Amino acid sequence: EEEGTVTYNISGPIFFATAQGFIDIFETEDFEGDPEEVVIMLEGANVYDWSGMKALKTVHDRLADLGKVVALASISPSSRQLMEKNATMWAGVSFLEVEEIDEEMTTGYSTVKPASTMGDSKTEYD
Repeated sequence: EEEGTVTYNISGPIFFATAQGFIDIFETEDFEGDPEEVVIMLEGANVYDWSGMKALKTVHDRLADLGKVVALASISPSSRQLMEKNATMWAGVSFLEVEEIDEEMTTGYSTVKPASTMGDSKTEYD
């Protein structure tokens, strides 16, 4: 983690039974003091349904409303497929690709940048 970036590592299922608990973890006042750039790392998580997607989008929007630059990273193939079916929900949301994360870890340089946005093109997720 660089001084201007914080990464939240999420693991476990995100679906109708866990959605509210996931949202509750990200209470606005707890994150106001975070650095400007926030990465939500989903390497150990899977989004299973509409409720899970809505919870993830709610967390993204809460952080963005605080003026944070937010990116989602390491989305599983099954979660990505579900999210692509609902691409309009993700318009304007930034995603980091695996290559960018690996590069940041090896160079020590970390910045949240819009690598891609859902709905621009499905070829970027092949």
